[in-house]
Amino acid sequence: MSEITEQDVLNPFENHQEEIIPIDDFITALKKESETLDNEIEKEERQTRLLDLASRFKGETKLISSLDYVELIKNQPPQAKIHTKFKGLDDLICGFRPGQLISISAVAKSGKTNFCMELTANQTDFHPVWFPFEEGAQELVEKFMDRGETPPMFFVPAKIHSRTLKFIELKIIEAKSKFDSKIFYIDNLDWIVDPRSGEHERMIQYACMELKRMAVLWDVTIVLIAHVRKLLSPTDQPNYNDIKGSSAVYQISDTVIMMWRETKKENGELVITNNVNVSVQLNRKTGKTGNIKFQWSNGHYAEYDWNTRDEDLDELANPNTKLKF
Repeated sequence: MSEITEQDVLNPFENHQEEIIPIDDFITALKKESETLDNEIEKEERQTRLLDLASRFKGETKLISSLDYVELIKNQPPQAKIHTKFKGLDDLICGFRPGQLISISAVAKSGKTNFCMELTANQTDFHPVWFPFEEGAQELVEKFMDRGETPPMFFVPAKIHSRTLKFIELKIIEAKSKFDSKIFYIDNLDWIVDPRSGEHERMIQYACMELKRMAVLWDVTIVLIAHVRKLLSPTDQPNYNDIKGSSAVYQISDTVIMMWRETKKENGELVITNNVNVSVQLNRKTGKTGNIKFQWSNGHYAEYDWNTRDEDLDELANPNTKLKF
């Protein structure tokens, strides 16, 4: 396999028109690694997944009809839905699906990463993987430890030595083969697009197109965290047109979720509350859109009326509290 160079890190899109990802070599290397496993059941399961990955990469390119697809779908197992386990959100989006690119955006320090980590805690059956380019893995885990909690199970690259799309795709393949991972979080878009490029908007478009391609090809869900541009007023709620960098983010994404932490002016002062509006603004799968009210307390989010009593909120946000969905 070719080595990832410093040039790849500094200029992640320099050779973006060429197919430079050594997928065949990487899958072969993973297969050789799997053959060293002592556990025969684990070895068989991993090699089965690797065969599926290899077939996806080398799949047939012939044209088939929509009726052929009907038969293919009938013979497939039911498509897995990765629920958020927040009722209001799942009612709108019916869970995340394989092949989807989901964008979650908000102004800086509004809780995007924390909210996605909350989703991760509800999706551990799908062996989530994080690319924590902005907040490191240690920082994410320490947040739970500081609250006296055990973090949810998720996987991260042992070392992030690259911010390229090549690096992301290889790790998706590795996680699929080793852990059967089905959902991947990228934090965040700014870290995988070279800010020095004179064609920044086009690079964002290319990145989103590639992430969507990866989601479809490898049958996974990719959640992309993104910032918004500077708003005219801190009290404004952002919409999908405010996503920073390029309209391609919302055009290519299957679902766009905007977050807003209630900000208002009282007695001439700016007040930022713990009320959070989670707004599904674009939804390719079902077409349903809407707002779900959350409150944030002690590091956790809970669907709840913004007028609830503080003591009820504390109980609801307790990670040991069993919620009904």
